[in-house]
Amino acid sequence: MKKKMRLLIVFLIVVVLLCNPAVAENDGKIISIHIEPDLLVSGQSASHEITVKNVGTNSLDYQLEIFRSSSASPIYMKEFSLGVGETKTLTSTSTMGDPGPRTYTYNLEIDWTWPSSNELLDKVVEMRRCFSLEEVSDNDHDNLLYYVEVEEFGTNPDNPDTDGDGIRDDVDERPTIAEGSISIISNPSGASVYLDGAYMGETPLSLDNVISKSYAILVKKSGYNSKTLSLSLSAGGAENLDVLLESLSGSISVSSNPSGANIYLDVTSKGTTPKTISNVPIGSHTIKLTKPGYNDIYKTITVGSGEMVLVSETFTTKTGLIKIDSSPSGASVYFDDTNEGTTPITLNDIPVGSHTIKLTKSGYNDIYKTITVSSGKTTTVSESLSVSPIIIIISGFSLLLLLVFRVVIRNRKKPAVSSNDLIPPSPTKSAQSSVKQTTPLAATTTTIEKPKDKGAIDIKSAFQYNGATIQYKVKIMNHTTEPLSDIKIQLFVPEVFMLTEKEKSIPMLEPKESKTVTFDIRPTGECGDCIVSGRMNYYDYATKKRQDVDIEKKMVSIVCPVLKRKEIDEDGWRNATEELIKTEENTKDLDIPAENLFNIATRVLKDMSMYMIPPEITSTPQLFTGVGMFYAEGAAGMQYAAYIEVVGGRKSRMILKAWAEKEEALTGFYHRILDEIEKRLDIKIFIDEGIIQYHVHKTEIKDNIIQRSNIDLGTRAQCPDCGKEMEANEKFCLGCGAKF
Repeated sequence: MKKKMRLLIVFLIVVVLLCNPAVAENDGKIISIHIEPDLLVSGQSASHEITVKNVGTNSLDYQLEIFRSSSASPIYMKEFSLGVGETKTLTSTSTMGDPGPRTYTYNLEIDWTWPSSNELLDKVVEMRRCFSLEEVSDNDHDNLLYYVEVEEFGTNPDNPDTDGDGIRDDVDERPTIAEGSISIISNPSGASVYLDGAYMGETPLSLDNVISKSYAILVKKSGYNSKTLSLSLSAGGAENLDVLLESLSGSISVSSNPSGANIYLDVTSKGTTPKTISNVPIGSHTIKLTKPGYNDIYKTITVGSGEMVLVSETFTTKTGLIKIDSSPSGASVYFDDTNEGTTPITLNDIPVGSHTIKLTKSGYNDIYKTITVSSGKTTTVSESLSVSPIIIIISGFSLLLLLVFRVVIRNRKKPAVSSNDLIPPSPTKSAQSSVKQTTPLAATTTTIEKPKDKGAIDIKSAFQYNGATIQYKVKIMNHTTEPLSDIKIQLFVPEVFMLTEKEKSIPMLEPKESKTVTFDIRPTGECGDCIVSGRMNYYDYATKKRQDVDIEKKMVSIVCPVLKRKEIDEDGWRNATEELIKTEENTKDLDIPAENLFNIATRVLKDMSMYMIPPEITSTPQLFTGVGMFYAEGAAGMQYAAYIEVVGGRKSRMILKAWAEKEEALTGFYHRILDEIEKRLDIKIFIDEGIIQYHVHKTEIKDNIIQRSNIDLGTRAQCPDCGKEMEANEKFCLGCGAKF
């Protein structure tokens, strides 16, 4: 019985909840509108009385606005507050203008705190007519003209006393006013019509009982040229006007980093970046850019008549996290063939898509796993390592040999102890890391020896070419039993290189933990072999002091090719560039005419012995667009290609792309082009920061270095080897790499 009662109670609660209608938390209504007097007369005052009620469940701040006809600005605006269920009556007084139709719009909104936009809760539209003084002499019906009284108030023309005041109404004298009609249509429709400056409505529009005279008629619509017409309306005449409005338009130049993004203009597909979109109607538009593996970009722009709007956007990669653990822990983790450390480990900012993970540990079978990373999500990998059968066999065989060895030793006599055996070995100093030169992509290791019970600190470093930039990775591995904190890694490079940051930091490195920092090195066009060195400074918990450690020097090479001009058609050029490594960058607006910039830039590439395919040029008084494609071969038949696009008028913007077969060759080739252009234009101060992305085969590397070295030349000491001035507290020469 009790169980049935409980079920009945639960059922009743569910029924009450389902049947009880939900009330909006934030809401309000306009419950009544009254305009005094009922008869609106030109030149006289009118009072608007509006009653508003809070029908929501929260106390709110409201805003009431009154718009007349098509006015952009309200004739009345009031902010006020209402508690739940409260009402408020607001009054607005205005003087009536010219006679004609009136449309009043009342908007009730939530008055959000700036900068939030107000939220429209209720809207009421009231249509009235304003009479002239000739039509109505006062507010007494006795003096109303016949057609006003009969048609507007529905009075009886046979009743001589329509208002019951005992005075005969003058209803028999109907004035004779010469009238006609006007009908107006437009293409496109929805255009506003003004008759002698008075708003009459939107097309298609029919106007009856229009006094016969000459009129100036204005027809206008947003995004189109307005038209003004002169019309003389005769008595009883019927005029029909058909107005064609001309569209106002501009253009949009859209580029993205990386390029090849899908363009959507107000939801309509417009191709891929880079692209110039012509005949865009003036006004506000929404640009959407999409590219697989990247976050979508939305941008609102305003296009003016005859104006070209430049849109240049940089994508952000869709990324996720990977948490990797193993049993036992301490397994080496290879992510897409790159060693990232040992388990347990978390990998941040991983591009979405498919990736491979390899786990290795001495004595255990390797594990290979393919995972898929989703945007903004964490992928967990937890694996149990199985012991290798070979290790089991070797361990058993080793144990057997050990037993045999112990039996043999027991049966042998102990050897005599010589005097030399009693002398302990002389202590030796820990070898400091030697300085050696390595080729690009080769890794070096610096080991900091600690006491035997403390372990060691390993520093590994390696170069990697990525398009037109070079990455220098430094990995710190703490094999000690104490944590390291406030780790600062400094890099020292020659003047021909530019660093985004000269110093990277690691807040804390726990025992058995490793972390990697990456320096982005940007060459400034010089070629050859250059030495890069570094230093690590950290707080050592074992000694309670800060320690300095030098990072081994490394050699990096940049190749500047000698080019040989080779003719090619456009199809051949596109086929060739599909297989090459590519880099790209855009400039900001340059204060150089677009046609001049295009001629100078293409001359630079032709002077470098590159073949130029016949260019594509579009030129109008307002806009110039030029596209040039170039091709050449270097030593051993290596291929090189370039692309220049210039868009603008008196000011311009340039897109530069370069291709090569090898990364070290692309680096030198690309910066040689930049240097040659700078010699003629001095445009380096216009290079846009933060919009560069390099494409190395199918891998995309971000790089926001796009400036040249500007080293402070204050009063400094000089290098004893080459005489170069050096910065304070530096331990390496930036010119020759010598250690101080």
